[in-house]
Amino acid sequence: MVTKYDRSNGYYAGGNPPENSGVCSDVVIRALGDNGYDLQEKIFDDIKKFPAEYSDTPDKNINHRRVKNLLVFFKKYFVSLPKEVNENTISTWQAGDIVTYAQIPGRLWHVGIVSGQKNKRGVPMLIDNHGNGTQVEISITDWKSEISGHFRIPDKNFSL
Repeated sequence: MVTKYDRSNGYYAGGNPPENSGVCSDVVIRALGDNGYDLQEKIFDDIKKFPAEYSDTPDKNINHRRVKNLLVFFKKYFVSLPKEVNENTISTWQAGDIVTYAQIPGRLWHVGIVSGQKNKRGVPMLIDNHGNGTQVEISITDWKSEISGHFRIPDKNFSL
């Protein structure tokens, strides 16, 4: 589990930081990896096949750790769900869903996983790393920028 935030440039030979370190995308990458989905390999292959769809050139060591690449990949291969959070859509937000956030002006993008916990208002909490390691301390609506995507793995037999 990620216990600290990786404040380096994010580039590691082999593609991944030490197990106790990382950024928001590493939380998602590791959770999916623990369930048999190798985002590092899949995103690298997709960028090689469809370079015009991504803003990065193929680089197996970093592409999978960039939220903007995750967003492109999830839009293509995962189930897209409503991004709005209100009384009509709240039931669509389920534990294990992935939520991406727009870029904070001049700063980074963000991604996390919807947890099974809810705040006092009934809004699901977010499993993420925004500076202090993997935590569940804010709801999906508490991040500093708007939600850019809400995704779910297509089914239990998901493969690309």
